[in-house]
Amino acid sequence: IFISGISFLGYLLTKFIGYQKGIKYTGIFGGFVSSTALTYAYTKKSRDNVPVIKNYAAGIILACTIVYPKVFIEISVVNAELAKTMAIPIIILTVTGILHSIILWRQTKKVVSNDKVVSNPFELKSALLFGVIFGVILVVSKLSQVYFGEKGVLIVSFISGLPNIDAIVLSVSQLSGVSFSEITASKSILLALLSNTLFKFSLSMFAGHKELRSNVLPGFVSFIGVNLLVILYCFLIG
Repeated sequence: IFISGISFLGYLLTKFIGYQKGIKYTGIFGGFVSSTALTYAYTKKSRDNVPVIKNYAAGIILACTIVYPKVFIEISVVNAELAKTMAIPIIILTVTGILHSIILWRQTKKVVSNDKVVSNPFELKSALLFGVIFGVILVVSKLSQVYFGEKGVLIVSFISGLPNIDAIVLSVSQLSGVSFSEITASKSILLALLSNTLFKFSLSMFAGHKELRSNVLPGFVSFIGVNLLVILYCFLIG
């Protein structure tokens, strides 16, 4: 309910403000629903709407940037102590995205968007599916920690983060301080963020127009580079 609630707020803002304001605003609000779904939708649309490709690129980078404060909200509600540990890494990643978003935003055109790129997260099918995924990841994360230690949790986090970040963030946040340390939880969340970014990067590179690729490349490379540096720091201190 908590995750669907955050996503539903983004869905409403997307529906009543984003589509009217255009592709970029849809990217901002759609990022609260699913940055992966939005990236996929905009990547496909870029092939048929070349004149506004920079708008699609800005929308994708904005949606990917919104993921970081969204994740911080999720962590804060579930585990306040872990949120303190994750604050600086998330701020660094958010600022990285904002800088690239500003650069792209200044190059875009004003255009109204009719792109229906996200669905209602409170639809019964979507809510039940997320509940099942969350439950499975929670169990698998715990079993991985019991039988394989920290390495098991990290592997599960990386794989789980590929399509969607919310379930693994919620699972790890709940288990942090109980089943494993906060530093392990931080590594897990950062690895999940990295895998999710790599997945969206791959979508943009292989499914989008060549001009879209050139526009989103600097942003994604920065996300991945900063994420790797923060993960390396966590491994060095923990």
